[in-house]
Amino acid sequence: MPEPLLRAQGLTKAYAASGGGARRAVDGVSLTILPGQAVGVAGPSGSGKSTLGRLILGLEPLDVGQLRLAGVEYGRGKGDRPRLARLVQMIWQDPQVHLNPRMSASQAVAEPLWAIAGRAKPRAQAQARDLLARVGLEPGLAERRPHQLSGGQCQRVAIARALALGPRLLICDEAVASLDLPGQLQIVDLLDELVVGGLSVLFISHDLGILARLCAEVHVMDRGAVIESGPVARVLDTPRRELTKRLLAGEPMPRR
Repeated sequence: MPEPLLRAQGLTKAYAASGGGARRAVDGVSLTILPGQAVGVAGPSGSGKSTLGRLILGLEPLDVGQLRLAGVEYGRGKGDRPRLARLVQMIWQDPQVHLNPRMSASQAVAEPLWAIAGRAKPRAQAQARDLLARVGLEPGLAERRPHQLSGGQCQRVAIARALALGPRLLICDEAVASLDLPGQLQIVDLLDELVVGGLSVLFISHDLGILARLCAEVHVMDRGAVIESGPVARVLDTPRRELTKRLLAGEPMPRR
């Protein structure tokens, strides 16, 4: 078996609770992701899965635990994110919120190439157009701004932008939740193509059905902890925890 690209051990993060004390948003979570593997994290709203993604992205420091990505140890300092930009990127739920409304699709994708990688702007623009073509955005849409694109088209732009620096790991936090079913399937199939090409993906979702289309392994979270893990086929066929069964049934659940 190849060496894991990501190794997360005992990740814990707590925040001050409204009534005093502390609430553990992530509680002792461990997982590994291999090169070219898609791993899923499922759970209801408030289960800690998005906080887990932010910890792995390097946006927040750990309270307890260890993180190692492509040989780089991190997680203790607030300044981790800049040095991780070339290793891990995030795809958010609502791309129209995270894309600059004043930039066209090609400008948004070119920005990290010239601002972070130091490419000349003409070269960055050419590479941006290549990346947009790679993610399946029609060439005629490259100069449109986010409000002129559909949700699925904006998500393709966001993926192209995330790929610009050549990351090894892509974290998708409810990345298809705002799309209709055809749009969800198109984006998941695009991510699957990227995984086949060697990219690793951490796919965070409340929807086990969509997650199963991409991932071979899943971790189910509740109240900050992983309560069930295993191959997706096993978890879907013989779920062991009641919450997993409810997620599979699509039952509404109160926010934790």
